[in-house]
Amino acid sequence: MANIFAPLRLRGIVMHGFGRGSKELGIPTANMDKNAVKSVGTLATAPITYENRHKFGLNYTYMKHAVNDLKNPAILYIPGFLSGRDSNDSVALSKICRDSGHDLLCYDPSGIAQSRMDFKDAGMSAWVEDAVNMIGMIQEITGQAPLVLGQSMGGAVAAFIAKEKLCEFHSLVLLCPAINYGDTFTQMICSVIPKKDQDAFNRGENIMVDLGSYEDWEPFNFSLRFHDDFMKHHFAKEKDIIKAEYPVRVVQGINDITVPYTTTLGLGLDNMFSSNDLEITLVKECGHQIISDSNGSRVVARTISDLISE
Repeated sequence: MANIFAPLRLRGIVMHGFGRGSKELGIPTANMDKNAVKSVGTLATAPITYENRHKFGLNYTYMKHAVNDLKNPAILYIPGFLSGRDSNDSVALSKICRDSGHDLLCYDPSGIAQSRMDFKDAGMSAWVEDAVNMIGMIQEITGQAPLVLGQSMGGAVAAFIAKEKLCEFHSLVLLCPAINYGDTFTQMICSVIPKKDQDAFNRGENIMVDLGSYEDWEPFNFSLRFHDDFMKHHFAKEKDIIKAEYPVRVVQGINDITVPYTTTLGLGLDNMFSSNDLEITLVKECGHQIISDSNGSRVVARTISDLISE
């Protein structure tokens, strides 16, 4: 566990000190008026605590800001396919939360890094269970429901939890959500694998898939079981309604080729979510890795800030 202090910029009147700084350090130093320090509140003395733990068979990191002091909801990040705590988007989100003083929990879903089970035995059912456990743990820590931020496949996980009312949310943010992506994903895989692997896949066998030219992913195991598990979490249009009594935000990159913005808009989210507080934001010149994208990160940071300050 390490304590890291956020960088602070202070502005105020320079006060005369005791003359010790320049004598002992050999460089000019200055003291600031106490009101300059007071203006940043507890940020001046509040460390960020990083707790790396293992629970429910999952590795997770809880980033606690003392400045938050449980006044605001913590944020749970549900990562996308083959992603975990060390992904570019997870690291970028950590910086957003560190700079803004929000608590954050990131974790490695089942089959990722050192978390429970092999990837070939994981899938949507396991990832939904993972997220439900993480939400419950945040509620134990903070005493309140979290702001849940689901990206790509993580967005589909979050939406399913919301539909089934498996947990309480403070608010929900979906980033380039891969909702109803099972058929599309399977078709994409079948279009790039050799015929012998297609035959093995059709027989229900595990096959090794390498989509390195399509996504920055390591090779992974895939099977009909994976596909069937995806389809169990499929949303039926105009039938599966998510009754969200909390704010819902959808942020989508226009340049996203993995989950095109036309696919997201085609879900009919205004009908899928029964919410009086639903906003959909399209980000120009932004792709699928929306949090680590310079254009997308600003929108994500603003969205989080607006939801927590409401």
